[in-house]
Amino acid sequence: MIFTPGQTVTVLDTTHKPAGDGIVQIFNPEAQFCDVLFQYPGKAKPESIPVPTYRLIPQLSDDFIH
Repeated sequence: MIFTPGQTVTVLDTTHKPAGDGIVQIFNPEAQFCDVLFQYPGKAKPESIPVPTYRLIPQLSDDFIH
């Protein structure tokens, strides 16, 4: 799957349950990882975290619905 910077995704935790939403910053197709801007519960600011693509679910935008 291809991810693009600025794309909103649902981040899955290590048990594959939704952990929250994030925004793709960088997609590395060779490594199958994305750097995602993600805000942990209880934290004041989001952090950039590396996430394997198999733990990301792309969210549909309104462009795909119409």
